[in-house]
Amino acid sequence: GDFSKKIDKAKGKDELADLQNATYTLQNTFTEIIREEKRVLGAIVNYDLSQPDMKHYDGEYDELARAVNTIRHMLAELIAQVQEASSQVGIGSKEIANATENLSLGTLTQANSIQQVADDIRNINERIQKNSENEETVKEKLNNLENLINRGNKEMTDLVEVVKSVNEMSADI
Repeated sequence: GDFSKKIDKAKGKDELADLQNATYTLQNTFTEIIREEKRVLGAIVNYDLSQPDMKHYDGEYDELARAVNTIRHMLAELIAQVQEASSQVGIGSKEIANATENLSLGTLTQANSIQQVADDIRNINERIQKNSENEETVKEKLNNLENLINRGNKEMTDLVEVVKSVNEMSADI
């Protein structure tokens, strides 16, 4: 779809003018949808998830807009989860460092330090298990994201076919 060739709005009142005006409206809608998709998806490619959602459209176009918006939201949530997991690893590392320092205090505090290390290891193990669960969630969301992207690609392909048909119909007119 080359949307640089604009269709003018018809001034007449006959059927051909109605068809030309409908094509004009359709071309403007397609141009707007594609512009919004480029804005949101282009920002995602550049790791910018701060762009506002695509607006809502009538019919099939809204499914495409919702899919793009869902992709952006899922990526933002996924990044937040990865940041949280990274933070938990950092906390776990600090706890291990503290436990090691406690062990070096001497023989009198050794028994207490060993208990502290055991507690820290239990906490770290719980965090590792939580991270493992988060990893499963991330995998599931990535699979969902892949499905959404594939669906979006299919819908975009269908949209391009519709645009080609409209262009062919316009050329025939």
